[in-house]
Order: sequence, then C-alpha cells, then structure tokens
Amino acid sequence: MLTVLLSSYNGGHTLPRMLAACTALHPPAGGWRMVVVDNASDDDTKEIVESFMASLPIAYVHEAKQGKNAALNTGLGHVTGDLVVLTDDDVVPHPDWLYQIRSVADAKADYAIIGGVILPLWETEPEPWILDWVNLGIVYALLDQGVAEGPVDPSSIYGPNMAVRRSVFDAGYRFDEDVGPKGPNYAMGSEAELTRRLTADGHRFWHTKGAVVQHIIRDHQVTEAWILKRARRFGRGQIRSRLSRTNVWPSSLFGVPRYAVREFAAQTLSLAGAMLSRDRQRIFEQRWNLNCTIGKAIEFRRIRSAAGGSTRRRT
Repeated sequence: MLTVLLSSYNGGHTLPRMLAACTALHPPAGGWRMVVVDNASDDDTKEIVESFMASLPIAYVHEAKQGKNAALNTGLGHVTGDLVVLTDDDVVPHPDWLYQIRSVADAKADYAIIGGVILPLWETEPEPWILDWVNLGIVYALLDQGVAEGPVDPSSIYGPNMAVRRSVFDAGYRFDEDVGPKGPNYAMGSEAELTRRLTADGHRFWHTKGAVVQHIIRDHQVTEAWILKRARRFGRGQIRSRLSRTNVWPSSLFGVPRYAVREFAAQTLSLAGAMLSRDRQRIFEQRWNLNCTIGKAIEFRRIRSAAGGSTRRRT
C-alpha cells in the first residue's frame, strides 16, 4: 500500500483536474489511497474532494493552521502503507505514475526518496524569454526528461513528484513549518529543507524517468512581476538554508548581513549598467538577482526578530 499525500489551499481552480486525472491511474501493486489536507481553504475545496469519494480511495482532512508544511505534517498522521507519495493540487499525473513509483521503490530498497519527471502544462503559452532566461526548476518546480535514471542529489527532487519511505517519517522526520507556502509571502524550500536534513543523515535519492506528472502553470504565473516575487521567496529560502547549515550568524549592517549589503550595492550598479545597455536579458537577470538579495535581507531580519534580536557566534 502507498499513500498519495497533498495539501490544498483554495485549490478550486486546479484540484478538479488533478483528481479527475487520478481516476485514470493504473493501480500499483499493493494498492493505494489518497489523503487531501484542506489547509483552511475558503473556497469549495471540501466539496470538490467529497465529489470524488465515489471514484477515488480518497480521505479528506482539515488543517486550520495556515501553511503547506503544517498541513502535510497533519496529513502524515493519516497515511498508511510503506510509501508516502507527495504531490500538489495543481499536477496532472500520467496514468502509470504510481505504478512506476511502486516498481522503482520495490527495486531500489536502499533508496529512501524517489523523484520523477515534472513537465509543464501551460494555461497560457509562455513568451520565449521565459523559456530562455528563467530557471524553470526554481520558478516552476519543473524537471525535464533529460535527467538520467539513477542516483541523484536532492537538487533533482521536487515536491510535485516525490516519494518518501514511511520509515523516514516513522523515525521522527517532519516538515519545517517555517518554510514553504504560507499566504502570499514566504520562504521557499518546503521539501528541499527536508531533503537537506535527510542527505546529512545519509539517506539516498533516486530519480526515475518513468514516473511523470505535468505541473499546471497558471496564467498569472507567466508574468515578470510574478516571477520576480518568486525571486524574493527564493532568496528568503536561501538565507534560511544557509543559517541552518552553518548555525552561525553572519556579521550584520542595518540589521541585514553585510555580504547582502555588498551584493545589493553591486547588483544595483549592474542593473543600472544593464538598463543603459538596453539588453533585456541582462536587465531581467539583474532584477532577479536583486530581488533574491532583497529576499535574503527580509528573511534575515525576520529570523533575527523572532530570536529577540540575539545572535549566535558572528563571522
């Protein structure tokens, strides 16, 4: 038995399409079930889930605390079987998705985490600059079919298509509720934070080309403004990751890391030069870098404030 686990916050736009695709899944050996955690939605998410209960082995769970990781932690209390398959409410899986994951999990018993391919499903065809200039993995959690079958590092595992052995969670691992989607502004790195800890503790990762899902990219997500907001969230996740790895506060100026101040100054000058050159790609790249740095500063101040302004060993 395996359990598909996902959190949904106001998923009314994409959740019906996702669940409809799941009705066509080829059942894996041992069977499967699905747990959908409604993360305090104020739309018709509950009614949508209930409408599929006759056609899917699905369970509805409600979590009032805002945040995807809080919802996933609640959902872990409702999983059964030896494998937890994580996904999102805006994916469309290929019919053999779970069959492929189950087959690889059985064949690669030494690997605790299994990831698969994530292809785009664009609601609006993106402009060429998005495909050429944007890191599609960071911005849209896409992973194309060019990644080879076999062992990988955590950077090739993304939340919309990721299976974790139940034994990992039985050992006490949980999702960090300070990262991941939580309202309009948050630090990125929901599943990545977990995989970093698992890597540090010696767990191994496998990528399979056979398990494929498509990630629905909505109309509003193909604008430059949305992508640059994503850059700030990415920067917030980066500083949180750095602090957790080093357990050291960097020296600060004006309440933000000195290195971030230096980055901001250098990137502002680079952006000015790019704008003078009227090179659109350079302008976008420098605006991305600048927003990442702003995100780092925002998250650093947030963490420092939560710690009461105290600092650990400075460097």
